[in-house]
Amino acid sequence: MRDLFFVFYLLMLFVVGLRRPFLFVLGYIYIDMVSPQRLSYYMLSGIPISLIFFVAAV
Repeated sequence: MRDLFFVFYLLMLFVVGLRRPFLFVLGYIYIDMVSPQRLSYYMLSGIPISLIFFVAAV
């Protein structure tokens, strides 16, 4: 259940970031501080989320 919450939250942050690009930077900071790939059990553990948001922010 926690994995689904993180996936939904990160997808929504990515979609909103397409509308307002400064949210990509905030999302990148959030991912580096909270590290949701370490908190999840299955879905996010193998995906480089920080890299995806960094590339989107740049």
